[in-house]
Amino acid sequence: MQLVGRLYGVRRVSAPASLPHVLATLLLSLILALAPLATLSLSACGGGGGGESSASSDSGSKDDGGKGDKGNDDAGDKGEPEKSEDNDGGILGGILGGGDDKGEATGADFKLPKDVKIPSVADSGGDTTIDTSGVNSGWVGARGKSSARLKFQILCGDLSYVYDMPNDGSATCFPINMGNGSYTFRVMENVEGSNYAELDSATADVSLSSEFDPFLVPNIYCSYKSDSSCVKKARELMDGVENQGEAVREICTFVADNITYDDNKAAQLANSTGYVPDPDATLADKSGVCFDYASLAAAMLRSVGIPAQVVTGYVNPNNLYHAWVMVYVDGTWQTAQFSISPNTWSRCDVTFASAGAGATIGDGTTYTDRYVY
Repeated sequence: MQLVGRLYGVRRVSAPASLPHVLATLLLSLILALAPLATLSLSACGGGGGGESSASSDSGSKDDGGKGDKGNDDAGDKGEPEKSEDNDGGILGGILGGGDDKGEATGADFKLPKDVKIPSVADSGGDTTIDTSGVNSGWVGARGKSSARLKFQILCGDLSYVYDMPNDGSATCFPINMGNGSYTFRVMENVEGSNYAELDSATADVSLSSEFDPFLVPNIYCSYKSDSSCVKKARELMDGVENQGEAVREICTFVADNITYDDNKAAQLANSTGYVPDPDATLADKSGVCFDYASLAAAMLRSVGIPAQVVTGYVNPNNLYHAWVMVYVDGTWQTAQFSISPNTWSRCDVTFASAGAGATIGDGTTYTDRYVY
């Protein structure tokens, strides 16, 4: 079964070389030479298992289990070539560290929203529900009850995202992340082996109120409620924040400084699929893999009104599967680890800022976006 996805927010930025940067790069080369990198499976670091596979548009489909990394990216098969972005400053920050200086942040005035945007998913009372009431606001909701494994498929044109979904009837939100157009939504039930059959479907013509709407509300890979611990912490961090650049700075530095990379968890997830991060659990455990870092940072940013994408894709060297955050603000923030520009999608790799270069994190130099949530 073919894997398809869409590339968003990709731009190329090159930082001028400097003596500290050259020394850092040489040091990184030495580190990587002494510790050969192992290729990580799809869900070990990026962890996007459930959302990485696609199903055919027949009534029956096969599940590929969310695997398919190892450098084999089919995202360009639908006419969208892979695009990379260099981030030379990340090497210097990851190896030499940023110290206590958070860096200068500027931008438009920041106003903390009074309320946290939380979708409310309807319940039809049956075994399945597909709630399309919020599609123009960036989300679709679903519920399903079954003794078998369930998946939720979203199609728009020739693009498709497939997610694992709970089978206990609980509500789950999924992002409208393929722009405006005619969408089809399907609840799929596992019938045998890797075969799935359709239980329910719905269609909707989507016209987003704003391109940022999908990235201002929770979804399956960036889950939170108004009373979540991560939301409370994010709002605490906004005390004294004056501009949008400062808002991003406070949250990203908090996550980078307070979450530790969990090598054991990465090893445990190396051969598994369908991992779903829990921002509150990551905050409580104070540890996680890159998907946990990205999910927590995005949840905190969205909850205070900052558009934030959770992106999974590949990093150098050896096409390691990884996860990071893209933010959009009218502001700037520049440090060794982060480079935020105004009014464009800018990357925040909080995992790299926290842990530096590593065998399951990459070297912070080249990123290839594959899936956006």
